[in-house]
Amino acid sequence: GPRFKVDIGNAGSLHVLSYAGAVLPTVDVEAKPALGNGRIDGKFGFFATYLSKHKKLEADIAFDYLNASQRGISDDINVGIAVGGQLSKNFRLVAGPMTNLKVGGNNDGEYTLSQRVNLRFTPNGNLGKRMHLELWGDKIITGEGNYSAKDGYAFTGVVRINLGSLSK
Repeated sequence: GPRFKVDIGNAGSLHVLSYAGAVLPTVDVEAKPALGNGRIDGKFGFFATYLSKHKKLEADIAFDYLNASQRGISDDINVGIAVGGQLSKNFRLVAGPMTNLKVGGNNDGEYTLSQRVNLRFTPNGNLGKRMHLELWGDKIITGEGNYSAKDGYAFTGVVRINLGSLSK
């Protein structure tokens, strides 16, 4: 999707990335555990990051909407806010609340509220302009319904690659 940056003078800059696409059925839904859902669903959202003038502090917001294509399956709305900043030249740390809400379908009104901590490593040099690595830690705080296991922890590793800069 479109990506843009807005300079805010001495206050810093705002970076926005929007996206839209489809979630494709990629696996056997009968497998144990099933790693897909067998549907083609629509998905869209955006990320925005505010960086202070010297890029020491940041605030992030994310919105994600999944439109389920099958009757009885709830749509998903995810929203998160995180604040933090630079720990060192290569490491950044942000943390904040995340929520998931089920809309319509069999799970209408179910939700979770969790705390996310995100540690980001950006390599030096040209590689750092093209990619970074992230480790997310999530802890569910509260919720209602099938997805509200309050004793649950999750850890996710992410590699982000900027395909637009690979040819430069």
